Amino acid sequence: MTDEEFYNNTAFCPAPWTTFYIWGDGRVENCCQSKNELGDLNHDSIYSILKSNKVIQIKQDMLAGKQVSGCKACYPQDHTIKSDDFNFKSTMRYDFLEFQENSTKEIYSDVNAFVYRYADLRFRNTCNYACVYCGPLCSSLWAEEIDKHDVLDKDKINDLIQYYLDNISKINYLYIAGGEPLLIKENQIILDKLSQVNLNCNISINTNLSLITNNKIYETLLKFKTCHWIVSFDDMEDRYNYIRYPGDWNNFYNNLIKLKKDVGVENISFSMTYTSLNAKSIFQAIEALTKEGFNKNCFNIYYVHSGQKNDYLNPKSLPQSYINETINIIQQNLIDKNLPSYNSKDERFNNQLNHLISFLENDCYYESTLIEDLQSLDKRRNLDSKKVFPEIYNLFDQ
Repeated sequence: MTDEEFYNNTAFCPAPWTTFYIWGDGRVENCCQSKNELGDLNHDSIYSILKSNKVIQIKQDMLAGKQVSGCKACYPQDHTIKSDDFNFKSTMRYDFLEFQENSTKEIYSDVNAFVYRYADLRFRNTCNYACVYCGPLCSSLWAEEIDKHDVLDKDKINDLIQYYLDNISKINYLYIAGGEPLLIKENQIILDKLSQVNLNCNISINTNLSLITNNKIYETLLKFKTCHWIVSFDDMEDRYNYIRYPGDWNNFYNNLIKLKKDVGVENISFSMTYTSLNAKSIFQAIEALTKEGFNKNCFNIYYVHSGQKNDYLNPKSLPQSYINETINIIQQNLIDKNLPSYNSKDERFNNQLNHLISFLENDCYYESTLIEDLQSLDKRRNLDSKKVFPEIYNLFDQ
């Protein structure tokens, strides 16, 4: 594949040739955004899945310029990469295209080829948090709370470990998530081996940062020359504790200060989930951390939108007057209102806020079970949401 073909084929993505994604229950996808349903590790090995007819067909379609239906999250509706309502630079396909090295492009002409370059480690759902917007697939604490357990058995996990170890010399980017990756013991096995063969490997870890003291995985990651820390948080103090149950804001804050000292602010970014619970207060949390030296462009905001009109965490389920107030707050937080949208990484925060405004302005509705769902959560967890979110209760008492 020539450079021109590589960048101009708007259906092409390197993922089917270089990576795969495994859900906690064993389902295999091309990446965390795809919906291609490649296979299930409960029934097939990763080796056979990567060589399956389905994977080969996906590669053939991409090379022919045919957009793959399960990859539509990365395709704009007008079938170009230049669309006014589509942020191509926010997609996984853009990330994979940026990630590839010139030396690897030769493999893309071969539909049978697979070189494991981008490793996404997610062995199990082990997690000490049960964040309100999460669920049993990504949190063992959630699974315990609602008694829903659906995870890979030990033998399947051991097979995966062996696959990673067999291919570890090829990996030049490693993404570690969970569950909570600092709790997942299998990560230590991979990191120990990787540290022996490639301390230059680019690593990113997505963590709730609750457990870093005397943590061997944390200490091992500090040995690598390039490790980027994606820290999850959504609000401060009591709101943090409720949204990221049973988290402790003071513990999180102290650990963040330690992490900043150990790796520097340039190696830290934040993953924040925008919901009906923090629609306004999320910006106060961002402002608090900018005072600790973090640039606003390192905050990544993802909004809850299941497509269901009765999703209580969807910010659109709030009353229209409250949504309008929220949009005004977002506009006030724009770094520079004259900056163009979706242009460069230096304008990332502005880009996200403009995208969030568009989301809130379009097809708004007021249909909510917010209070009922919060009270149900309170009952299971012995919490008091009315005390934590009084302004939300006031909205529905009027």
